[in-house]
Amino acid sequence: MIRLALETATPWVGVALLDGERVLAEFHELRPMEQSTALAAAVRAVLHGAHAGLEQVEELAVSGGPGSFTGLRVGAAFARALADARGIPIAAVPTALALALGGLAGRAAASRGRAVLAAAGGVAFCQAFEVRGGAPRAAGELERLEYPELARRAAGAPGEAWVCDPGAAERLAAGGPPAPWVWVEPRAAWVGAYAERAGEAAPAREFMPRYGHSPVFRKRARAS
Repeated sequence: MIRLALETATPWVGVALLDGERVLAEFHELRPMEQSTALAAAVRAVLHGAHAGLEQVEELAVSGGPGSFTGLRVGAAFARALADARGIPIAAVPTALALALGGLAGRAAASRGRAVLAAAGGVAFCQAFEVRGGAPRAAGELERLEYPELARRAAGAPGEAWVCDPGAAERLAAGGPPAPWVWVEPRAAWVGAYAERAGEAAPAREFMPRYGHSPVFRKRARAS
């Protein structure tokens, strides 16, 4: 299946065109607060690089959050408009689990771990996962944690894979956590690969990002 994948939930703008899990072309660039001006041009560049047209795209895969409110809105609006125009479905991919999939690529398989994404206000989004069928799956609820609490939990979870984006990695490294962190940048190619493995897509009208400021994330877990 030819799938166009979008990553705008983080400070990066990512676009990838994939045939199954094979990446045909990809754009990946740090563009904080510039997703709205960069996304359309990035899609055109990726399609041009793959010598493909929008008429060949059979499905969209979109990083569905949590993450930047502005970035998620830009990605959602673009994806829904494009999917409606083409009459194709959208696969909503949890941002944390796409990060985990990319972080585990080429490394020794870990059966359990956590994915960590930087958030505003000195906290991070964190989700436990377990690897099943070659892809990370949620093994717990998404949480919003302060960094001392993250370090404490990591210290008590030897053998787990902790995959972090650079924003979270910088804060964790400053605190000297006693854990083997895997630091990676979010990529649209991982969003597309996760969608291929999960095999779940829905009509465009049903796609709704998971915004980090929604009520479920308003309470922080503090270090005890």
